[in-house]
Amino acid sequence: MHYEDTEANKYPRITDTTVIQDALTRVINSPEFKDSKRSKQLLKYIVEKYISGETEHINGTTIAQDVLGAGVDFDPSTNPIVRVQAGRLRKLLSEYYRRSGKDDEVLIFVAKGQYVPQFGKRQPPQPPTNKAPLISLRTLCYSIFALGIIILGILILPSVWYSSQKMPLVKQEVTISPQIQTYPSIVILPFQNLTEDPKYDVLKQGFQHQLGTDLSKFQVVRVIFSGETYEEILAATDPLADYVLEGTFLSVEIEVDLIIKLTNIKTRKTIAQHRIKEKSGSNSYFDALSNISSNLSMQYAGRTGVLANESLANLKKEMTLSDITPKNLKTFECLSLFHKFEADKTIDNFNQAAPCLQYQVSQGEADSSIYASLAWLTLHAAPETGLFNNMPNPEKYSLEKALELAEQAIAIDPSNSVAHNYEALIQWRLGHADAAIMSIRQSIQLNPADASSLSNLGQFLCYSGDWGNGLKAINEAIKLNPNAQYWYYIPLFARAVLDRDGKKAEQYVQKHFGVGGAGGNVFALIAASMNGDIKKIQALKPLVEQYALEHDGDPLFMIRRTLQSSMIIDAFEAELKSVGISLPTK
Repeated sequence: MHYEDTEANKYPRITDTTVIQDALTRVINSPEFKDSKRSKQLLKYIVEKYISGETEHINGTTIAQDVLGAGVDFDPSTNPIVRVQAGRLRKLLSEYYRRSGKDDEVLIFVAKGQYVPQFGKRQPPQPPTNKAPLISLRTLCYSIFALGIIILGILILPSVWYSSQKMPLVKQEVTISPQIQTYPSIVILPFQNLTEDPKYDVLKQGFQHQLGTDLSKFQVVRVIFSGETYEEILAATDPLADYVLEGTFLSVEIEVDLIIKLTNIKTRKTIAQHRIKEKSGSNSYFDALSNISSNLSMQYAGRTGVLANESLANLKKEMTLSDITPKNLKTFECLSLFHKFEADKTIDNFNQAAPCLQYQVSQGEADSSIYASLAWLTLHAAPETGLFNNMPNPEKYSLEKALELAEQAIAIDPSNSVAHNYEALIQWRLGHADAAIMSIRQSIQLNPADASSLSNLGQFLCYSGDWGNGLKAINEAIKLNPNAQYWYYIPLFARAVLDRDGKKAEQYVQKHFGVGGAGGNVFALIAASMNGDIKKIQALKPLVEQYALEHDGDPLFMIRRTLQSSMIIDAFEAELKSVGISLPTK
């Protein structure tokens, strides 16, 4: 039986305190808990209180004060830190029983919403009594697709609702915070079926719902399903949304051939238009539809997607007219400034984004995306990261503070995949590799269409030595985001250096790194050294030396903080030394 923290009652209870103590010792000494000091302390605290018969003292307040060092004025109703730590403990326990503890006889449970532990005895699996009837893959796919449509019509996400009486859908009022109301909204129309085969009419609403659900997973777009026509949407005196998305299926069975267009309702400007063709799978077209939906959602709602870029472009136009302060900016505009920093990590971009996000927090609205973005900014401003010198008020920034903000974002909205992504990156920077990989897998599970999370998983695996699975994840991320930033390609470049493949390393430099910012000249010089290109070495060497002077004499200063792999760093250092670049003494 698979371990789940909600299934404690399925196991025979254990009350023998000696057995329980032994189980606790195995768990807290395991590799999964090695880098999780707080989770160790929390688990040890609640189990030992249970053993001593003090279960009435296991609550949010006592845990905060005894384990987390909170003061006597701690209020669990306003501060979610205990719930966050309990959630982290549950994830680690699940990971432990999936890996190191997969054969443990005694299981420790901490049910959601509770802190008092429970203990069960694992039972041997029972052989199946009946064999399920076999069904064809095509029948199964159609059944799953139809069931998905029904579920999507019943389960309504806070960022998704339905419109128009022309559709036989239930309308439901949804409470949306004032901050989320400023996010861009897209009304998605039923897709047209021009295949001349009526059996594909199921895709009219089926793909409409699939794409809307994928878009909503990015947290910063509001989706509306409507049955109105494109002309009716544009002609409305009171626009239903900011954008309208329409599409047409030209063929499906052998090759999915789809035309899709995103239009700004106010300006009537076409923001994005695609003609997409993808071969159907060997058994059905469902895989192709899923891939298309993932790719489109990433291109539209991703952090460097169409909507964020248009918001940033509009903001630049407005800023030329007046001096806009954080008080005048909407939440999504603040997030657009943050995405600008993500793409180009300069102090000027930081100083634009940080005050805007901090002002949003000061307004008291609990927006998970705002807290996640602040966590990312705090990570880069932390002295341990070393991105910025002479940062004002450095005491405000630390890796621990960044982790706290990411945890708060997750506490506000556990389904925020971006928050889990940032938490993973912070854990990686803290040196907690297992915790980082666990968090990034959670991010991918919540939103498989987010190329950034897939890329980060690939980097974590590569730098931990699992190059096969790591490079596979990175290539999947690049497929999702063909316009990926240079850092997606760093592990591919590193692998080429380790393999002594100078030609391939040079190709990555030319296609993806360029020269200049973020140490691009360093990668170019390493490739030139591998290829013995004297002319390029002579041109690049003074640029790299100047770059090193600006960063405490270390041309690899940022790469060291990103890669955290001594094998790769040693290979990079060897190439730089071979062309006479001085490096700091270890």
